[in-house]
Amino acid sequence: PVYTMEDVKVEGTPLDEAEIEKLGQFDRGKTVNYTNLGLAMERILGEVRNRGYIQASYRALRRINEEKKTAAMTIQVNPGPQFVMGRLTIVGLDVITEPAIRKLWIMEPGKPYRKDYPEFFLNQVRARGVLDFLGETRADEKIDEQSRRVDVTLTFKGGVQKLDSRQPDSRRPGQFE
Repeated sequence: PVYTMEDVKVEGTPLDEAEIEKLGQFDRGKTVNYTNLGLAMERILGEVRNRGYIQASYRALRRINEEKKTAAMTIQVNPGPQFVMGRLTIVGLDVITEPAIRKLWIMEPGKPYRKDYPEFFLNQVRARGVLDFLGETRADEKIDEQSRRVDVTLTFKGGVQKLDSRQPDSRRPGQFE
């Protein structure tokens, strides 16, 4: 039999009801789709983790009404402890470039740790072409359970230079961009 999603309640998050509804996009009144519900919870947990609760988890409790062919979900979130940003370490840059990259980093020590920020930051550095000849980049987290701090190490490696600036481009002789 096909069941209809009657209601979804999310409890225990540090988010307000409007944020939960916006992130969840729950399909109330439609056919139950547990895949969509799981994706909704991943969006909600992603936001909870970005507020420093990096160990957040949840448990879903389902109530089925056989007579009406409906389902209702109560989702209990366990956010866990809130972690804050610790120390930022930058590896692989020279003494001129490293302070410039450090100034671009906006997550301040002592503020709630945003779980997705280190990768987002590296992607933005790459996409905006901040560094010439950028190769591999990596963000590593060191989580201190006792102090509830997360130290981040950003590693930069140089990439292959594809064009010698002293030589004209052989594919387009005499043309400049």
